[in-house]
Amino acid sequence: MKKSLEPGDTLVIKDLKRLGRNREELKQEWEYYMNNGINIRVIDIPSLNISYKEDEQIKPMVEMIKNVVFDILSWEAEEQRRDILKTQKQGIEAAKARGQKFGRPKRVINYSKFKQEYQKWKNGEQTASDTIKKLDWSKTFFYGVVKKYENEILIDDKK
Repeated sequence: MKKSLEPGDTLVIKDLKRLGRNREELKQEWEYYMNNGINIRVIDIPSLNISYKEDEQIKPMVEMIKNVVFDILSWEAEEQRRDILKTQKQGIEAAKARGQKFGRPKRVINYSKFKQEYQKWKNGEQTASDTIKKLDWSKTFFYGVVKKYENEILIDDKK
């Protein structure tokens, strides 16, 4: 999107936080648009709206005020993000302390069936698609298990 904007165009965003995750990112993006003459409309903060059609005599003062307001609001946005991450971390730690499990549950693999079907596939008795269907696995999961299995065979052969 950035590359498609030209001087005089207007970027409309709902919230200042859409420009970045932290104060530094916000400032870099803000300065990019200002330096390239791109108007910015922040729907939630109309006082930050920049238009390069303003009176040239008051333009420096208006930009200075907008920069001060931006600095305050970007600091506030970063503080809010820190608070959210802190609260999230505390919630995760509390859930783990209660025994809550996170992530996808581990899939139980029937290795004897896998080895049988794997050998048929490797011997050319069936296609990979047929093997995947017989195991009732996804293609990605199948090839992941194959890679792991083949790596284990190589390691065992070296011993």
